[in-house]
Amino acid sequence: MTAPRRLLVLTMPGFGVATVQHLATLPAWHGLDVCVVLVGARPPLWRRLAARLRRLGQMRSDRVHPMADGALSAGPAENWLRESGASWQWAADDGEVRALRLHLQPQLTLTITSRVLFSARTLAEPGGLWFNVHPGLLPEYAGASPAPYMYLDGVGGCTIHEMVERIDAGAVIDLAPMADDLGPEVGEYFFRRLPVHTAQRTAALIERWRLGAPIPRLPAMGRALRHCSSSRLAVDRRLDWRWPASRLERWVRALAAIAPAWWVGPEGHRVEVMEARTLPDAVSVASGSVLRRHGRWIEVACADSAVALRCRSTPRANAGQRLPAVPAAEV
Repeated sequence: MTAPRRLLVLTMPGFGVATVQHLATLPAWHGLDVCVVLVGARPPLWRRLAARLRRLGQMRSDRVHPMADGALSAGPAENWLRESGASWQWAADDGEVRALRLHLQPQLTLTITSRVLFSARTLAEPGGLWFNVHPGLLPEYAGASPAPYMYLDGVGGCTIHEMVERIDAGAVIDLAPMADDLGPEVGEYFFRRLPVHTAQRTAALIERWRLGAPIPRLPAMGRALRHCSSSRLAVDRRLDWRWPASRLERWVRALAAIAPAWWVGPEGHRVEVMEARTLPDAVSVASGSVLRRHGRWIEVACADSAVALRCRSTPRANAGQRLPAVPAAEV
């Protein structure tokens, strides 16, 4: 009797595990010898409790937003893996992943999100196919944080490519845009809609592999990768009052479930934004001027009209003040 083919899935709580959950319902998954590995350090209890308190302070009660926090999403991910009956474990770093691959000798390895960068040695040993399932469309949305930028631009989808030492630089196997609406904000898109789409494309790849069919590579893209890195996102989260109100509103929604947008007050303090609404009436004051403040809401003039922002804390800015502009170096 032929032994089942061995599949190793390297992933993380959040989008990665959500994709695996959908993947496990599809026929391509069944009958395989699967091991799911949560890559990274397992969050200790104190970190999980601190993350829960932090989320309560943001006044978020829905089930989507906690998935963006590794400390909050780790528990539900572990619970699902236990209930699924799958073989699973944590692997803290590159060395542990390499040791696990050498032990398991998988015929196929899939990475579905990982904050660990794998070394050339880990990629080479013990051999076998290894593909990365990237939650963005290459080459425009490479790197660790493509979801907010894609949501801002109104596009969705995933890419499957060969694993190589450089980030998202391997030969592309599948480039799969989404035709469906992305949803009301990035949490709905990234943690509910994109995992379904990504699981379907990943299942198609697994089925070809199971049948022994050739896995063709798409022609080289001929364009440089545009990296949506975490460091870039940390800078771009700052709201730019020179943008139109509708774009500012969508950027807030693109960030809300992952890393909230923020602005800088007159005294230099940073204020995170949890919600935004476009105000339709044109204004005659300079962009960045505070029009009104009421509770945690503040209304600010921008390029074409104004935007109302619900802040995480009560903003310390009064009507008539002008908020600092984004420095030229950050534009």
